[in-house]
Amino acid sequence: NEGVESIASHAFYQCGALTRIVFPSTITNIGDLVSAGGNVIKNWECTLKSLTPPTIQPYVATTLPWGTNGTFSDASIINVPCQAFRAYYENEDYSHWKNILRPYGECSDSARWVNSGNICVEGKLYSQQVLEYKKDDEWIETDIHQITGSSIGMCSFKATIYTVEND
Repeated sequence: NEGVESIASHAFYQCGALTRIVFPSTITNIGDLVSAGGNVIKNWECTLKSLTPPTIQPYVATTLPWGTNGTFSDASIINVPCQAFRAYYENEDYSHWKNILRPYGECSDSARWVNSGNICVEGKLYSQQVLEYKKDDEWIETDIHQITGSSIGMCSFKATIYTVEND
């Protein structure tokens, strides 16, 4: 609930079936959530509402006995407020999971998806996009990419196909 400032380590102990967590905007500290006993939370989605990135338990570089690599390493997506995306993306605590950050909310002035070409996957052609965020009135490209959900055509070989504008 709103007002909660800290989530202790192992708060979701034995919650291996957990798939989604939404933290309130008041959260400032998150403990180790994934290595929660014998049931590791995998492929889950997290939504952070705070405009200031909370402190998150340090990434654990070694594999623990039950097969996890760290607090957020098994997450599929970490949703962060669009207007705070830059703060999260540039935050040192998030360096191990930058590629799974996703902005939500009104994004036009602070973050945007830009077409970066097409990609061939198993004979189907998809549009590929890269995420950019605004810093000092300049758009900065991230290392975050997404592929559209439906095929835009067919292709006969596995290769990245780029579109070229104006030529």
